[in-house]
Amino acid sequence: PVHTMPVGMAMSRDGRHLYVSNLAHEAGGQTSLTVVDALHHVTIASHPLGPAQAGRIAVRGDDSRVYVLIAAADPTQPGGAAPSTLAVFDTSAAAIVSAVTLELPSASLVTSAALDRVYVIGTTVNGPGALGSRITAYDPVALTEIDRVDLFAFARPRGLGISRDGRTL
Repeated sequence: PVHTMPVGMAMSRDGRHLYVSNLAHEAGGQTSLTVVDALHHVTIASHPLGPAQAGRIAVRGDDSRVYVLIAAADPTQPGGAAPSTLAVFDTSAAAIVSAVTLELPSASLVTSAALDRVYVIGTTVNGPGALGSRITAYDPVALTEIDRVDLFAFARPRGLGISRDGRTL
């Protein structure tokens, strides 16, 4: 849409829909989630979202939900970092239906159709100048934490990917 900037894209598992998260960055812009018919290369709809509800996205395996990771401040900048938010866009209701504040500032997310999970990678702060990473698995409906693994590295996470079979991050 006009006056917006894409900040996240994700394809449905069956390849029929491309979802694009758009951030309003100019006067008159509307933050939105656009749905594209990937087979016919046409826009199906553009659903308005709240002003701060754009971010990286991932699609549930059955195409019923799009998860939007609303990122927080950069943890390396003065003032520290605030936790991110994981919001759920229901594709049949065409709206954000729930959200949960995450424990950490987060950089990326991915879904597993095989395990029916949403995975988020975030930044842990282990002291001054000591950053690490944590991958957290969430239930795709309740958005409750299922499991987590800490990766003790001195780097900020930037991306998360999943294998073709959906079983390896």
